Amino acid sequence: MEEMKQLNQDAFDWFNDKPPSEWSKSHFNEFSKCDMLLNNCCESFNANIMDVRDKPILTVLVWIREYLMKRLQKNREKTSKKWKDTLCPKIKKLLQKNVDKIGDCIPIKSNDRHYQISCYDGSQFSIDLEMRTCTCRLWQLSGIPCKHACSAIFNQNLQPEDIVHHYYNVETYKQVYEPAILSISGETLWTETGFIPPLPPNFGRGPGRLAGARNREPDEPNVKTTKKTSKKLVKLMRQKVKHHCKICGEEGHNAKGCALWEDMQEPGIDEEVMNSLFSDNPTQEQRGASSSSNPRKRKHSVYQDPTKMNMTPTASGVNDQPPILPPITEESEPTEPELTPDVLTEAGPSQTQASV
Repeated sequence: MEEMKQLNQDAFDWFNDKPPSEWSKSHFNEFSKCDMLLNNCCESFNANIMDVRDKPILTVLVWIREYLMKRLQKNREKTSKKWKDTLCPKIKKLLQKNVDKIGDCIPIKSNDRHYQISCYDGSQFSIDLEMRTCTCRLWQLSGIPCKHACSAIFNQNLQPEDIVHHYYNVETYKQVYEPAILSISGETLWTETGFIPPLPPNFGRGPGRLAGARNREPDEPNVKTTKKTSKKLVKLMRQKVKHHCKICGEEGHNAKGCALWEDMQEPGIDEEVMNSLFSDNPTQEQRGASSSSNPRKRKHSVYQDPTKMNMTPTASGVNDQPPILPPITEESEPTEPELTPDVLTEAGPSQTQASV
C-alpha cells in the first residue's frame, strides 16, 4: 500500500476506503473456494437480458424464468451425455497446468502429512496434505492443489485428482442443477380472484429524447468521436463512374457540353440525325456507318467489272496512275461482263470459244 501511495494517491485513497476482503486475495474467505477478482457472472447475466431490459417488469421476469428453465436443462443434459470423468473439464485443465509446473519444486518430506517445498527462485512453502493447506494460500482459496501441493502429492504416490475439493466433481455439478423450474400455464388459464386487477404504475415521460442506441460490437468504433479520433476511422468512399461524350468520345463532359456541339447546330443537319446522336439505342444507319468505318470489318471482292474501270489516258498519252475503282459496299457482289452478240463477233471464234 505504501508503494501504491507513492505512485498514485487517488488509487490509494480509493482502495483504503474499502475493506481488504473485497479486493485483496490475502483477505479472501477460504470457504467459497473461489479466487476470482472479476464480476464476470454479473456481466454475463446483464449481456443476456440486454434485449428485454426496456420491457415491463412482468415481461422481464417471464423471460428470465424461461431462460433459466432452458439453461438448467441444458446443463443437466451436458453432464449426462458428455462428461464421463470425475472432475469437470475446466477444473481438469487448471489442475494440469499446475502439474506441468512441478519441475520448479523440490519436495522434502517431514512426515506422512507434512512436506517442505523449495523452489528455484529461493521461495519455500509448507504443505499439509491432511488439512489440504499450503502457505501460498492458493490451494485454500481455489480448492485446486497448487504446484507445491502437486509436487508433494506425487512424492506421496497419490493422484492430484483425488485431492481436489469435492465442489468440482461432476456428481456435485449434477446435484446443483438437479432442481428444475417447472412450466406454468398461460395467462388465459389463470384463475380469477374476483378482486380488482392491478393497474399499471403512473408513467411520466422525462425531458429529453429517448435513448435507443443499439448494442455495438466490442471492436466497433463509436460514432461520437472527436477530431483526433475521427482521423483514425476508415471511411469507405463510393466508386465514381466516368462518363464519356457521345460526339467526341472524351471524358469529363456529355454531348451537350461538347465543343463540337456548336458546329453541329446548323440548319442543314436533320433533326433525326441529331436525336440519334443522343439516343442510347443507335439506329441502323449508325450501326452500318460504324461497321463500315472499321477497315477490319470491310469485305473486299476479288472480282471487278472491267467496263467500270477508268482507263482514260492522260494528256501525255501515258496513264501512270492506277485505275480508279468505284467504291464497293457490303451488298455489292462480284459481277462478270455480259457477253453480247456484238462482243462475240468482234472477239472472233477462237476467243469466243476460250471465253466459253
